[in-house]
Amino acid sequence: PGHARELVRTAMSESARAAAAATAQGGQGTCQVSVELVNMLLVCPLCKGYLRDAHTISDCMHTFCKSCIYKHFMHGAVLVKIECPVCLLSLTPNPLTHLRKDGTLQGLVDQLVAHAMAEDHAKEVAFYKSKGIPMPSVDDSRADPNLIPKFVQVAAKEEATTKAPSLVQLKKGIYDDCVCFKLAKEDPNSNIRQLRYPFIKTSGQITVKLLQAMMQRNLQLEEVDILYHGEALTPASTLTAIFEKYGITANSLPIFLYKSAKH
Repeated sequence: PGHARELVRTAMSESARAAAAATAQGGQGTCQVSVELVNMLLVCPLCKGYLRDAHTISDCMHTFCKSCIYKHFMHGAVLVKIECPVCLLSLTPNPLTHLRKDGTLQGLVDQLVAHAMAEDHAKEVAFYKSKGIPMPSVDDSRADPNLIPKFVQVAAKEEATTKAPSLVQLKKGIYDDCVCFKLAKEDPNSNIRQLRYPFIKTSGQITVKLLQAMMQRNLQLEEVDILYHGEALTPASTLTAIFEKYGITANSLPIFLYKSAKH
């Protein structure tokens, strides 16, 4: 965590100065740091265990296990509220752009608690072996672009391209019931903002009401209507139900229109 980093940095600076003073007086200088302070830096705030594949939020410098922070992002996306779990910094709409692999900190963890990490690794190997599946790699230096939380807009910026990404590209992800679509303004000349990332992929179990909540938050509108072929979508309906109702096939990319519900 950012605060823990500062505490450790201060303690090490003071200890280093004391060691330098002792060396200058002809003695042996030793740099000592409180175990409690170091431990604060090595523990994930979410699982309370030592960091595994440490990833840091670049905006606030809070660090977590990669799997822990990804799970947190997924839970927050369902609530249409994606924040740092420590300082509550908003990371909407795409939290993965704020996340960076922290190889330096993970290296410290591996060295300072090598015995614990070795035991943990042996248990992990045994687990995957018992399930007959390969060990996942943790060497990738970037957050997995395919692990995108619900409601995250996934297309390129609208000013960069007007071409829709391929369905194959959109379909790649973590949802067995993945649905893909585009959101566009009903009236191109209205004062309502255009979504910066208009192409969406998410779970088909998401309701229209939750999609409206995401758009109200992003567009800063009190109420939003979403339409398809001129008909307002029922808020209680799931996206899967909407696709089935209008006969939208898996090989098509429907365009849902939106407008302010305030007249």
